Amino acid sequence: MVEDKPFPKEITFKAVYRTEANPKEKVSACLTEKKLSHSLSERPSAKGNFVSFTVTAEFESDDHLDQTCHSLKCVKGFMMMV
Repeated sequence: MVEDKPFPKEITFKAVYRTEANPKEKVSACLTEKKLSHSLSERPSAKGNFVSFTVTAEFESDDHLDQTCHSLKCVKGFMMMV
């Protein structure tokens, strides 16, 4: 059995957006607003219709993670998060 590390902990996830919404600046602003030490990388889809952002950040609590995910889902062009 693998024991899950308690918070604070580093978590990595992806968020996908439509490219016409130009989400990079807003995604970065959301992460900075939440006072997260983070890394953000982006990868466009093959046809350029979507862009996925890989976010790695240190979260202080489950609530901090939930609030951050909610903010990222509110950015225009949001499609999904994995």
